[in-house]
Amino acid sequence: EFVSSLSSEGPISMAAFADDLVAFLDWLGIGQAVVGGISMGAAVALNLALRFPGRVRALILSRPCWLDRPLPANAQVFVSIANHIRQHGAKQGREQFSLSEEYRDLYRQWPYFAQALLGLFDYLHAEETVTRLERIARDAPCRNLEELAAIRVPTLVLVNRHDPVHPFEYGEVLTGAIPGARVCEITPKSEGESRHAA
Repeated sequence: EFVSSLSSEGPISMAAFADDLVAFLDWLGIGQAVVGGISMGAAVALNLALRFPGRVRALILSRPCWLDRPLPANAQVFVSIANHIRQHGAKQGREQFSLSEEYRDLYRQWPYFAQALLGLFDYLHAEETVTRLERIARDAPCRNLEELAAIRVPTLVLVNRHDPVHPFEYGEVLTGAIPGARVCEITPKSEGESRHAA
């Protein structure tokens, strides 16, 4: 039986999630796979590619949120959301966050994205995700961008210019650090979810 670290009080980190993914691949009997993820998933995929290079056939990093530093400024909103849920519960926390200056600033510049952040309060198990939001925001997929030169598989980085938590520039940095990586600008959800999905 496959048991994830999320099902217990086990470690919560990008490395732990990458370990979970390797264990899942083992459980399925898959030796090597195309590995990809969105946002946090991109960071986990990157960590896996660095630590288990033989398991990765190709890499897809969509809307990366981390580079090589814990708690980058763009991810601090996750800690803020976690604090609101911890202090007020999901329903009241959502209301408090939506009234905060932090939310209003985001909404003025990025209305679609600000509204999407409110969805974190609406998860069925929002209170249970607090620790994940706090710990993951303070983690990083690697500790030095120079490590990324070791990645030798085809890599595609997907980015857009309308997302303050997943900066376009992060895609450029990763593409420059991973040999042969290719960056592709995709339609942001704010301009049409069907076009984004396509």
